[in-house]
Amino acid sequence: MRLVRFLLFFLGAALLVIGPIFLLNKDSFIRVFQNREALLDGREWVAKTHSLGGLISFIGDHPEHGTIVSVSSDPAHTPIRFATQQAVPAGTLNRIVLLAGLTEQTLSGNLETSAPVSPEKITRWYLNGADENHLRRFNRWLNSIESDPTLRELMLYYIRTNDPAVHDYFFFVLGEDYLAGLVQRLDEEYGSIGQPVPLWGLRQILSQKAPGMTSESFPMDRDTVFKHALKHSQQHLKGDGDALSTGIEPVSFQEQRIMHALFPHIHPEHFAAVLLAIFSGDFMSPEISEKLKNVLLTDAEDRLLEPHIQQYAAHFDEGMGYLAGWTYARLADSGHHQVQVIVLYNLPPGLWFHMNSNFMIRDYHHRLFYDSSAIERSLQLKSEPMP
Repeated sequence: MRLVRFLLFFLGAALLVIGPIFLLNKDSFIRVFQNREALLDGREWVAKTHSLGGLISFIGDHPEHGTIVSVSSDPAHTPIRFATQQAVPAGTLNRIVLLAGLTEQTLSGNLETSAPVSPEKITRWYLNGADENHLRRFNRWLNSIESDPTLRELMLYYIRTNDPAVHDYFFFVLGEDYLAGLVQRLDEEYGSIGQPVPLWGLRQILSQKAPGMTSESFPMDRDTVFKHALKHSQQHLKGDGDALSTGIEPVSFQEQRIMHALFPHIHPEHFAAVLLAIFSGDFMSPEISEKLKNVLLTDAEDRLLEPHIQQYAAHFDEGMGYLAGWTYARLADSGHHQVQVIVLYNLPPGLWFHMNSNFMIRDYHHRLFYDSSAIERSLQLKSEPMP
C-alpha cells in the first residue's frame, strides 16, 4: 500500500511539474511528434559534428550546404573564402539594409528618432500561428518602458530580437521606392546584397504554397514570390480586404526548408564588404557609419572571446534547415576590424536541430577571431565553383 501511495504521489508531482511545461509548449511538442521521421534525416552527421573540427569537416565536404567568409582591414590578414561563388538564402541577415536606411533618413531629417510610435502600428504585422511568442515578448517590453516606444528604441529592440512585425513596420516607414533606390546604390558600390521583403506577406504566400511541394515543383521563383508578398502586405497596410487570411497554418519541417530557401538571398563576399565598411567608417558617409556602428555594437557574452577583442557586434538568424550569422570584432592586439559571415542552409532537420541546440555556429564565429587551429582548418577548405 505504501508503494502504491508513493507511486501515486510521484506521478502527481511529475504531472504538476511537467504538465504546465507541456501546455505552454504544446504546439512545439505536437509539431516535433508529427515530424519525427524528418528528425532522422541527417542523423549520420550528428555524431561527427559534436566538435568544431567535425563541423568544419562537414562544411568542407558539403559546399552545397554552407559558405564562409572572414575578412579584415588588416593587409596581413589571410581571408577565408569558402563556397562564395553564389548567393545563398540567409533569412533576415539583410535587415542591415533597413537599419542603414533608417540611419540615413534620420540624419537627413526625414525621420525623427525621438518621435513616439503607436504600438498598434507594430502589432498589426504579427501573424496568427507564427508570432505568438514575438507578440508576448513585445508586450512585455512595452510594459517595461511604460510609454509608446520611440523610433530609436524600436531600432534597438529590433536589433536585439529580430522581431518580424518591427521589420515590416520599418519596411513601410522607409517605403518600397526608397529601399529600391538604396539597394541599387549599395549594389553599385559593393555588389548584390539582396533587398528586404515584408515578412508578413512573404510568410503568408509561402505557407499557402508550400504544402505538398518540393523545391523542384514550387510554383513561383523568388522574384514572383517577393512581388506577391509586397502586394499582399500593401493591401494589409491599407486594410482593404487582403485576399489572404491573417494567420498561417503549420507546415512540415521539409516544407519549412523549402520556404526558407525562398527568403532573400545574400552574396556572402558582398555582404561581408558592406559590414567591414560600416565598422571601418567607410559606409555611405562617416556619419552614417558611426551612428549605425553605435547601435549595432553589443557585448560578446563569451569569456573566451572577450580578452581578444575591443568591440563586438553580431546578428544570428535561424529557421528550419538554415543557420545564418555575421560577427564583427575590433581585435585587441592590432586594433584592426574583422568580419565573418557564415551561412548553413538546406540542412537535414536532424542535423539542424543538433547544430542549433548546441550553438555551434556562434562558437565557430567567435573562434575565427582568436583560435589558430580553427583558423588554419578553415583556410584549408577548398570548394569547387558551383553551378
